[in-house]
Amino acid sequence: MALPSKLPDTVQLLPSASDDLARILKRNRQEFMRVQADLVRLGSGNLLSQGKKKLKSVDAFQIDSGRYRIVYSRRETTYTILAVFAKPEQQRYLKRFR
Repeated sequence: MALPSKLPDTVQLLPSASDDLARILKRNRQEFMRVQADLVRLGSGNLLSQGKKKLKSVDAFQIDSGRYRIVYSRRETTYTILAVFAKPEQQRYLKRFR
């Protein structure tokens, strides 16, 4: 399923993260639009720093987007989105990256 709207060139999705977004879109378009808006703000540098958190077990950061968490890594000016998941599923998702 193709995701609507284009992300900035500074944001890259792993195939698994793209699948996560497609599942969110299938469940609830409004929540998907909120997550996508946060990804666009992240890529353009307009996301508030107060929501960013460095993860201890993984070399990555997370931000909250409504009832979802976005896990990403950063290399220079490029953000690689590793996963997007519902907050209650965090422990299960982060086990994949350890």
